[in-house]
Amino acid sequence: MKKHRTEYNPLLFTTTMRNPERLKDFLNILFEYDGKILTVDIVSKVVQLLIQNGLYRPVKVSQSARNKWNNGIKLSKAEVEKIFMDNPQNHKEAGFERGWASRFDTWFKIAKELGFVWYFLQEKIVFSESGRMLLDKKT
Repeated sequence: MKKHRTEYNPLLFTTTMRNPERLKDFLNILFEYDGKILTVDIVSKVVQLLIQNGLYRPVKVSQSARNKWNNGIKLSKAEVEKIFMDNPQNHKEAGFERGWASRFDTWFKIAKELGFVWYFLQEKIVFSESGRMLLDKKT
């Protein structure tokens, strides 16, 4: 049986986060956890905040949730939890569990590549000086 050769791609071209303002909005949510250890629990909280604020809009949602997002209204905790549970992710990134943790890495990987934030599961989330400047946060 032929072994699969591990490949390393030294250059990342991603289309996940094409809008710089969207990147800032995502980073503002993650900044709440600056200095905290990145756990699956924190990943879940970040994802739910992104959903609550309409920054990430999964496919399986009620019309009332869509209407709230379209009118700039935050979703309730119950609405967010239902959407979170109704939209499991089958996505896998190296170093992250399959599911929402891997989706998290997909969203934030470009910010990591650009040097705005540093994170790994079970390690501290650290915003760089340039990441803080982008978000206009004090050091």
